[in-house]
Amino acid sequence: MDPLSIASGAAGLAISCATIGKTLYTWIGDTVDVDENISNLLEEVSILSRVLDSVSNASGRVPQAVVAEIDPGNALWGSISATLDDIKSTFNKLNQLMAELEKTNLFSRGFLRKPTKQIKFSLRSKDITIY
Repeated sequence: MDPLSIASGAAGLAISCATIGKTLYTWIGDTVDVDENISNLLEEVSILSRVLDSVSNASGRVPQAVVAEIDPGNALWGSISATLDDIKSTFNKLNQLMAELEKTNLFSRGFLRKPTKQIKFSLRSKDITIY
């Protein structure tokens, strides 16, 4: 896989990081006592977002001649590509879980919104921290 593909893949994943981070930040603001694991997940997603931005920026600026010289067998870029695919798979699962938590029902509206969200977090917190 070439550096430009890596750059675009990393940029797309950085956008996913930002989306997940925004949702987590909103949820943390909506609940009174958020499990520390959820707060830690937000921090990890933010850090990963910065790393992916760096990978995207750096790999997009590398000339092909330098790439061929540094990594003649494309093992490095192949490894980076596989890692980005793993991150994408994890993000897809995490986004699906977060979408399930976001679903609204009769109890998740109005004054019951915060307690309902807290209960949902408590029930799914272990699943979220797996990712």
